[in-house]
Amino acid sequence: MLLEISAINMSLLNLTQGEKAIITKVKGRGAFRKRIMEMGFLAGKEITVVKKAPLGDPVEYNIMGYNVSLRNSEAGLIEIITEADAINLKESEYHGTFSSDFFRQTAEEKGKPLM
Repeated sequence: MLLEISAINMSLLNLTQGEKAIITKVKGRGAFRKRIMEMGFLAGKEITVVKKAPLGDPVEYNIMGYNVSLRNSEAGLIEIITEADAINLKESEYHGTFSSDFFRQTAEEKGKPLM
């Protein structure tokens, strides 16, 4: 059973206050990627939206027992899967991270080849 493509391409921006998710991928390059991963934003980690600022930016998240605020531009680079979507996966398909085979198969079904 595969997730819908829209569920795979979700980022932290798609979460509402109090909602939990599991990080599947951290995009970005260089110093940003290194800094964000050192703070615990790693594939397989659970993250919760604590609260959003009145104008929606920044957003406070709880990860690994501490709170951190991210700008929307930063949150958009962190792909997630929601708890509801994770529950729908077969146990054998999800072990905290997705394998490259899972993404390759999904991309092939959508018709976009991966190099």
